[in-house]
Amino acid sequence: MTKIIVFSDSHGEYMAMKYLLDRPHSDAEYVLHLGDGSMEFERLSPHYPRMAFLNVLGNCDWGFGNSAGLQRTLDIDGVRIFMCHGHRHDVSGGDMHILSACANSQKADIALFGHTHYSEYFKIRKPGVQNEDAPCCALHIMNPGSITRPRGGTVKGKSYGLILLDGKGGFDISLHPYDE
Repeated sequence: MTKIIVFSDSHGEYMAMKYLLDRPHSDAEYVLHLGDGSMEFERLSPHYPRMAFLNVLGNCDWGFGNSAGLQRTLDIDGVRIFMCHGHRHDVSGGDMHILSACANSQKADIALFGHTHYSEYFKIRKPGVQNEDAPCCALHIMNPGSITRPRGGTVKGKSYGLILLDGKGGFDISLHPYDE
């Protein structure tokens, strides 16, 4: 089982992420950040050498000099994950067409985005398939919300996401509250 913890929109604050990585999720193998927090994300990564830290840049990460781009695609344990912040994918209005088109063009199973600070998880049928309930037929889309400045969503208050991979191409996605 591979554990991936997903953060977004930390906006200069890193103590919530540090707490989660030190305590309840110290067994995470991957830590993903979806933008607007690259500086503190880079600050944390040296303290957790056995965890892989991967991020994308958000609209508030301008001038930050790491090598992260605006989007990236990962292949982990037979699962393809598309990551972006979302500001260039028009997610603020709730329209997921651009995001899903980009993720589908990468043959992603999961699309992750941030930007809105609104936690949500849902599925969209992939093009050309009839049954979105079959694991291979749906694009799973998650916004973990904001770990510091939430604006609502499925989880009320500060939130983050977890992805558990079974090593056989299967996965479980969940949203969680962060209670200080």
